[in-house]
Amino acid sequence: MTPDSLYTFPLREADGRKALAVFLMQFLAEPLRGEAEVVQAEGHQFTDISVHSPALMRSISLINLATLRDLGDHVTQHLDPRRFRANVYFDDATPWSELDWVGKTLKSGNVLLRVVRRTRRCPATSVDLERGVHDLNIPRSILGYRGHGDCGIYAEVLSPGHLQPGTKMSLLDDQ
Repeated sequence: MTPDSLYTFPLREADGRKALAVFLMQFLAEPLRGEAEVVQAEGHQFTDISVHSPALMRSISLINLATLRDLGDHVTQHLDPRRFRANVYFDDATPWSELDWVGKTLKSGNVLLRVVRRTRRCPATSVDLERGVHDLNIPRSILGYRGHGDCGIYAEVLSPGHLQPGTKMSLLDDQ
C-alpha cells in the first residue's frame, strides 16, 4: 500500500469498515489502547462545520493553492496546505478569487459542485504540522491582510463522481 494509491472501502458493509480500520492502523503505525473501529450511523454525518443546512452537510472543502502562496508571501513563510484540512486543493485560479464564487457552480471531470459558503479559518491552521507547534496566527494574519477571516470555500456536491488529481476545475457561467 502506498499513500498515492486509490483505495475503496464500502463503508455500508461490515467488511469494508473493518478493512478501513486495518488500513488506517497500518498506515498510521501508531499504537492504540484497543482495536480501531470504523462506525456508521444512518442519517448522521460528521463535519467540521455546524449544521446550518442540508447543502452544507453535503459539502466538501476546497482550497486554492495560489491563495495559500499569496498568504505565505504575506506572512513570509511557506504554508503547508495540509494546515487547512481541505478535501480538494486546486491551483488554477487567481489568489482569493474563490471567495467570490459563492452561489456559482464548478465542474471537475463529471463532478458538479455549487459553492455554498466561504470557509472561516480557525486556530487549528496556526499549527506547523511537521513540528506540532503553534507558529503563526493564521486567522489574525488573514484578518490583517484581507479584512476578513476566510480562506477556502465549501461546495455542495450536486453530481457525485471521482475527482482525479490533475483534472482541471472550471467555473461555469452564472446560472
